[in-house]
Amino acid sequence: MKTMMLPCLVWQYIFLSLFLGQSFSFYFIQHLALFVWLMMNLIVLPITNVPKFQVHLFEAIKGISILIIAVGFPLAHFAHNYYQGNVKRTGREGGIAI
Repeated sequence: MKTMMLPCLVWQYIFLSLFLGQSFSFYFIQHLALFVWLMMNLIVLPITNVPKFQVHLFEAIKGISILIIAVGFPLAHFAHNYYQGNVKRTGREGGIAI
């Protein structure tokens, strides 16, 4: 598992730098995706007693890419809108209209 970490980080850096450039969203997505991937592989999966398996480069890249697209991009988008003031408050507690 530890041998796969460096290639995955390199792939993530290349992928995000091509599509996002140097911005707040880039760093937010990069670190969030890395955090989620590490927590799943080092904490959650060992707790579930799933049998150990061989990690393949393509599968690791695919998993990290899915996390970036499904978790990182939406959170970065909503955080960007929130901090830029592009959100309209609805008046209800906790309600946000985009």
